[in-house]
Amino acid sequence: MEKKIIIKTIDYELSWIYGVSIERIREDLKAVEELGATHIEIEAFENYGEIDLSVESYVKRLETDEEFNKRLNKEKDLLKQLQERELQEYKRLKSKYDN
Repeated sequence: MEKKIIIKTIDYELSWIYGVSIERIREDLKAVEELGATHIEIEAFENYGEIDLSVESYVKRLETDEEFNKRLNKEKDLLKQLQERELQEYKRLKSKYDN
């Protein structure tokens, strides 16, 4: 099993509307970098005939060894629970139909 890529949105409002100063953009970029952001996504969409922007920052990284091991252990536990339920159901059906 391989490590997964983690994508986590940064809770910081980037309201870059028309006419936003370069200084403001620099300040915002510095702030989201300090919060761990690695990417900025800018999406333009039409809203009642006007163009609006959606700007979000997020972290995109590989899960850590600790996160990976925790996920593996959780998946193993879930698999074990599933196997136990299936075995119990098998035993129930076997006793029902063997008689």
